Amino acid sequence: MYKSKIDEIIQFLKDKTPLITTHHLADIDALASTHVFKFFLNQIWPNKKVFLTYSKFTKATKNFISKFNQKYPKIDLYGDEEFDLSQIDVLIILDSNNLDQIVINGVDDLRKLEFPIIFIDHHLNLNPNSSLLNLIDDTRHSTLEIIHEFFTQNSLELSTPYIFLLIAGILTDTSFFKYSDNDSIKLISTLLTPQIKFQEVKKLLKFDKDISEKIADIKGLQRVKLIRVKDWLIGITQVSNFRASVASTLLNVGFDVSIVYSRDKTGIKITTRAKNDVCQKSRLHLGKILNGLHQGTGGGHNGAASVHIKDETDVILDELINEIKQTLINDLSL
Repeated sequence: MYKSKIDEIIQFLKDKTPLITTHHLADIDALASTHVFKFFLNQIWPNKKVFLTYSKFTKATKNFISKFNQKYPKIDLYGDEEFDLSQIDVLIILDSNNLDQIVINGVDDLRKLEFPIIFIDHHLNLNPNSSLLNLIDDTRHSTLEIIHEFFTQNSLELSTPYIFLLIAGILTDTSFFKYSDNDSIKLISTLLTPQIKFQEVKKLLKFDKDISEKIADIKGLQRVKLIRVKDWLIGITQVSNFRASVASTLLNVGFDVSIVYSRDKTGIKITTRAKNDVCQKSRLHLGKILNGLHQGTGGGHNGAASVHIKDETDVILDELINEIKQTLINDLSL
């Protein structure tokens, strides 16, 4: 599907030393994407030095790494803690196309880097970087689906640990196929082997919420404001942390769209979720709406998106709610 673009990226990287990274607080999809892509580069050029770095991991990612290392102790998932930027020729950012989401130790402003940046991502394109080498496809449900194309088009095989990583990343980013299509399911089915069983991957992905996350969910429910648009229900609430968890909890208890926000000295952070049938029937796309908010940096998919806005005014929340309401009002299926 991306043969010419993949060929261009490989040709460009041929004589360069890359640094691979992903968004701050890397989730399992971001973790898997970076390691599987590094594995690809090592397969193409066995002697090439490829650096990989992270800022921080989510709690769920840390939990997964611990379990994964018990199963595959020879695979180091933590990346390179130290590297010399003077050795780097190109920065490859996976699972994000927004520089404001990237944190690299020792770099105050990524926009001042003197080497090129390539984005490989499945989110709505919010990136001001206009590199022709960017590979961004928001019709895919995980970055790993794009990265798998690199192996397919170059007839390269994935070893068992990296197949495991790829499956785990796709499962988490699609919420176990809640946000997926037939292509995602078919890809997983082709990757499963006698050595990798679906239930075994699910077991390693099981993560029990700690007490602070449970409290955030409960407080989010206690404070929720209900907005009804036709037969659609929107829930909006405020918490200090765990916005994504609270947003998912609101959907689980019956809301069709959830808006969860928090405030701190940097501004207002908003996380949104919507059920799949809402997006399909109403053509709601939360990523596009959040991308259009004034002075916001963020975005995402039709059913899951977030934004960070430095202006702390409530006008932003009103604008977001009105945009969602207007989309649902125009839904002709109800």
